[in-house]
Amino acid sequence: MATISFHFRPSRKPGFQEGSLFIRVIHDRKMKEITTNYRIFPQEWDFEQHRILMPDTYTHRVQHLIETKDKMHEDMRRLHSAVSVLEGRGPFSIEDIISGFHVRPKDSMASMYVESLCMNLIENGQQRTARAYITAIKRLIEFNNSEDVCLEDINPFMLGSYETHLKDNGKSMNTISFYMRNLRSIYNRAVKERIILPKYGNPFASVYTGVFPTRKRALTKEEMHRLAELEMSLYDKSKKFSFRWNSPNYAGKSIDKDLQGALAMFMFCFHARGMSFIDMAYLKKRNIKGEEISYCQRKTRKNLRIKITRPMKY
Repeated sequence: MATISFHFRPSRKPGFQEGSLFIRVIHDRKMKEITTNYRIFPQEWDFEQHRILMPDTYTHRVQHLIETKDKMHEDMRRLHSAVSVLEGRGPFSIEDIISGFHVRPKDSMASMYVESLCMNLIENGQQRTARAYITAIKRLIEFNNSEDVCLEDINPFMLGSYETHLKDNGKSMNTISFYMRNLRSIYNRAVKERIILPKYGNPFASVYTGVFPTRKRALTKEEMHRLAELEMSLYDKSKKFSFRWNSPNYAGKSIDKDLQGALAMFMFCFHARGMSFIDMAYLKKRNIKGEEISYCQRKTRKNLRIKITRPMKY
């Protein structure tokens, strides 16, 4: 168990001079000192409690002492964080503590951590999650003037500014929620793996992570009938696609080959009980078993079996 505390070192210069503060770290019967540039007068230091004494009345020194206390608190937090991370990894030395204080571990940087995390996700077949994490972290780094972000530094103020930035750039609430939810998932994973320690409780408490209701974009029954009519008009008696619509409503009008293919794939997914495009793209001949298609959904990993109907054979 490491012992960490601040101490005061008086100035060696004659007269009424400021002394300096340093951090004493004791671990495994060894002691190290970390020097700082924090300077205060002897009467401003409590030698028994190892803390700064604030004056009873407001003076020009108060602001300096407040700022010094804040810096001391941050130093102690970083040191305790380094010790906690080291304890989760196994035996460690006092040098490891000092190193952890002075150097940010690479795996606590957003880009490095997400790269490692996504490699494991892809190996486990979670490509969609990996892509979402990569997109979310890229957008945050772009917001941070293209500089990498330490996961430990993610705080409510940063996220609030980021949310405002996204709104100002025309991002919808659901897009903002997508970025924030994935960032939150990355952050929580890093905390769970003891890569970092939570510094601000839940930094995502004040940003939007919900689902904003949007206008339904589903096609109507009448629109689906029209698409089905168009599909059938492209299919002649010789069971070959035509590049001109034969329906009376579209007589004489031509259709682009790519658009024709898109219509055929869309209608196939519709007749295949709403099969997703990614599932259709991964279909192989071995998925066809008699008059059925048997496949595993990429998103839910569920095994499905659907009957091959006549429209699907086109």
